[in-house]
Amino acid sequence: MERHFYHRTKKRGVVYMFIVFIMTITTVAIAVGFSTPNIREYRNSLRDNLSNNSFVFAEAGNEDVLYRLKNGMNIPAEIVMTLNNTEATTTVTIIDATTREVETESAVELHTRKSKLRVSNTTIQAEFLYGAQIGSWGVSMDNNAEVKGILPAVGDIYSNGSVRGTSNGVTVTGNIFAATGISEDLTANSTSCLSDQIVGKTNPEVDFAQSFVASTTADVIHKVELFLKKNNNPSSVTVSLVADNGGVPNSVVVTSGTLDRNKVTSNYSWVSITFDSPAVLTGGNTYWIVLDASRHNSKYWYWCKDATNPYAGGSAAYTQDISSPSWVAIAGDLTFKTFYGEGESEIYNVDDLQGDAHADTIDNSVISGDAYYQTITGSSVSGTSYPGSATPPQILQPITESLVNGWISVAEAGGTISGDCPGAVGCSDTMGPVKVDGNLDVTSNTLTVAGTIYVTGNFTTDNNTTVSCDPTYGSTSCIVISDGYMDFRNNSDFQGSGAAGSFILLVSRKADCLGTSGSGCGPGNSAIYHNNNASTGGIFFAQDSIAVLFNNASVSTVVAKGLDLANNSAVIYNVDLQDIELSSGASGGWLVEDWREVE
Repeated sequence: MERHFYHRTKKRGVVYMFIVFIMTITTVAIAVGFSTPNIREYRNSLRDNLSNNSFVFAEAGNEDVLYRLKNGMNIPAEIVMTLNNTEATTTVTIIDATTREVETESAVELHTRKSKLRVSNTTIQAEFLYGAQIGSWGVSMDNNAEVKGILPAVGDIYSNGSVRGTSNGVTVTGNIFAATGISEDLTANSTSCLSDQIVGKTNPEVDFAQSFVASTTADVIHKVELFLKKNNNPSSVTVSLVADNGGVPNSVVVTSGTLDRNKVTSNYSWVSITFDSPAVLTGGNTYWIVLDASRHNSKYWYWCKDATNPYAGGSAAYTQDISSPSWVAIAGDLTFKTFYGEGESEIYNVDDLQGDAHADTIDNSVISGDAYYQTITGSSVSGTSYPGSATPPQILQPITESLVNGWISVAEAGGTISGDCPGAVGCSDTMGPVKVDGNLDVTSNTLTVAGTIYVTGNFTTDNNTTVSCDPTYGSTSCIVISDGYMDFRNNSDFQGSGAAGSFILLVSRKADCLGTSGSGCGPGNSAIYHNNNASTGGIFFAQDSIAVLFNNASVSTVVAKGLDLANNSAVIYNVDLQDIELSSGASGGWLVEDWREVE
């Protein structure tokens, strides 16, 4: 009995152990089955977090370079950033003058991500087609002054005023276009010629005058034209403009000019007398044109007239001597025309013009090419002459005020230096984009323009200094703008970035510095003054004033209201100026063209 009970009990225990074993295995299997997805999910989540961290760090590298571009900061070719166990390497590739490719590779515990940006900088295309493009104040060239080009370019001049050589050795290797900014007042003239009025032969009919009423829209009177001829060769005389004094000429001169005897022949023709200082007339007031002759019984003038009084607004008179006048009225009107505005279409005393000449009047010049004109005297033409040619039209300047204002805004966005440089906080040898609220004087050896610089005062350079664009400009050109004058002293040098097609644009916004007038102007009453031996890869721009190049100074091109080329100075034109890219630099508007993850 006992033995049988034991056997059954032992057998039951084995069964129970087997059941427990099966249940344990089942429980473990169930537990493992439930836990495996969680572990997998955890591991996937960990990998994703590490990969995302790597991607975020790669994006941070790209954004760092974009920030540096927009703020004109230094950008090495390769930038390495580390944070904890993460490292990102950013490389910057210069595609062309306005395009950069930025690529960053980041790795977090072998989880590598790589992203790439393509960014471009906003630039303005500009065409500087002439060695000198000058406004109504014209061009003056002294001893051995030159406008020439670097082959294959030549040095052209396009002026809305006269181009005059004042001494010997004046050379222009290209063409000269002398346009005009003046127009005739068709309401104040008398053009009918019916009889001779002899002027200056016998007393008391020596000095003659013709009156006119200034137009209600009268502005600046620039010149008058008289219909004249001469007997023999009288001396050149003065023609004055005076106000009215009770129906006769006043003794106070408003302005005056010279009647050049060489412009008058023995046959009647219209002869221009350009006033030395154009004068503002009051519309509706009466003025007199006075020809102050010298009496000579064989050398005198003929001023044609019409006794029927064709011009109702004026009258004619004579006197023996305007210094103590007693005016006598004569019947009818003397011939005259009045012209308003600024600028004279004239080429005068250019010793060596190797291209073509385009002007109303050409005097005392040697022209290797063709000549297009209304009148020509004392000149030689190797090419073909085209008398009766139309006056060259005025052309627009290559830079507008709105563009300049846009560049100023870019500079201001880069921050402000309060005070003069050097001295104020923020001044350095590398600057831009920045506004200098004061004067900027380059006293160290170099100034590197890393972005547009806007100076509210004057911009000057000491002797032996260099101002250049940062190398990152590539083939684009950088900009410096000043509200005041620019004075560049001995041996100052201006350069682009070093790449072909890169120049430095120097803009003076100073107005009314016109050589003999102006307030707060630079040397020579100019807005831009470039001194002895200074050479440049610069573009000078002074829309409302004159620019002066002094002894042995040179510049790539000049755009100004007037230009004075002093002894041995030169404009040396580069053909690359025909189509250049002007960039505001580091903050000139870098935009993301393309983004993608590459790994």
